[in-house]
Amino acid sequence: MRRGLASALIALACLGVLPATAHSAPGDLAIADEGNSGRVLLLPSGGTASLLAAGPPLSDPRAVAVAAGERLLVVDQGAEAVFSIAPSGRVDTVVVGEGLQDPVGIALAPDGKAYVSDRQRDEVLRLDLATGALSHVADLDNATGIALDRAGKLLVTDGIGVRRIDPGTGAVTTVAAGAPLDEPRDVAVQLDGTLFVAGDGQVVRVDPITGAQAVLAAGAPLSDPRAIDIEPDGDLVVADGRSGGGAVVHVDRKRGTKSVLASGGAFRSPAGLGVVGGAGVDPTGDGNGDPDGPAAPAPPGAPPGGPGGPATPPGAPGAPGALGDGGTTVTLPNGTKVRLPRGVTAATSGIPGVDFVAPAFLRTPRLSATRFRAARRGRAFISVRTGTRIRYTLNEPARVTVAIQRFRHLSRACRRKVARRSRHRTGTRCRRWISVKGRFSKAGPAGASSVRFSGRLRGKALRPGAYRFVIRARDRAGNASAPKRPKFRIVR
Repeated sequence: MRRGLASALIALACLGVLPATAHSAPGDLAIADEGNSGRVLLLPSGGTASLLAAGPPLSDPRAVAVAAGERLLVVDQGAEAVFSIAPSGRVDTVVVGEGLQDPVGIALAPDGKAYVSDRQRDEVLRLDLATGALSHVADLDNATGIALDRAGKLLVTDGIGVRRIDPGTGAVTTVAAGAPLDEPRDVAVQLDGTLFVAGDGQVVRVDPITGAQAVLAAGAPLSDPRAIDIEPDGDLVVADGRSGGGAVVHVDRKRGTKSVLASGGAFRSPAGLGVVGGAGVDPTGDGNGDPDGPAAPAPPGAPPGGPGGPATPPGAPGAPGALGDGGTTVTLPNGTKVRLPRGVTAATSGIPGVDFVAPAFLRTPRLSATRFRAARRGRAFISVRTGTRIRYTLNEPARVTVAIQRFRHLSRACRRKVARRSRHRTGTRCRRWISVKGRFSKAGPAGASSVRFSGRLRGKALRPGAYRFVIRARDRAGNASAPKRPKFRIVR
């Protein structure tokens, strides 16, 4: 018998017989397990885990939400995609690529919409589940876990605190940050608005009004909490990616007592979970929330001028440069006169036909680490940094695009030509820097900003070697800056 087939049969035997269609009931858990290959498991209340879907197109599923009709929505970090999984185990692609670079969180919303947090792009995106169209909501460094409250606002963890985002305007405010929160990774919202945050070895309760924090549970069996959700009775469940197969831990919402619901065996590295019919906020009126509770209002559409929405014409009421704002008046190529706001010049207005000045980096972009490992499945070796952060300062608002090139030594033939100082054309065999397929970008304001790079591009970890970034900034008028090329090295 082939080794791969034998391994699959053994895994199925350990998981139990998989039914043709896996029907779920309130209290059942859907678990995204990144492990060595992408898998999604079902854990019935009081039962044992069974395999729902595994293998391609799943790669590194990181978060799961329960939708209407017992469908599951899964964000997959490795595949850079969002998948829909039917009760039969059939996997359909909602969106793949299209700008997704490191999706790690998902929250359902009314009217066939969802919100996805992308850690690589430092961004929260709106996803139309019917068309797969993505649009920008807000920029947030290291956006990870995400949930929706009853007012239609987003709660997002970023490794430092919990932020509230207005999906209509993109405004970001802080709900809670600092001790005792320790590396917050995911958040769940109770019907009364109370937040429960999973961090490094802890679960913290946060008052949504005052931001007051209290540690509800900490220590064993909590080891490496990745995701959190709320059961139908209001208690909590936590996906813990501890070594040795991981676990699902139950936490009493009042006393904080902990117990292991399932561990090892079926699990490899659980990274996300969703509760069927849970008591958390569910603005869709179905799925992993209170099906009898009032639905939250649909969030407003994308703000004008943002990705996915029509640009507000210059001079329109409320648009930058509207008449009456005061400041310089400029004339567009079509003869329209536009008055710019105070402090905005034609050179920094971002208006095509008026702005001919390219954005610029006020100082050379810097890397938080120049030698680091590329993020892989499982936990990184503790003595070596994983990934880096590119820090830069812009003189005007612009979108920064980052490409990557790998260093390759000249061929022997080229080296001989160089040694003889002969005239030659540089061809493919003689190139020092070879472009790596894929790139990522982030829109930012004037001033200091940053973007995180995990060492992965297009869902794959870069191989060890010498590399450099090629960083350019482009404003709304299409003007592009001169490239900056900081170097780095991927190590084993």
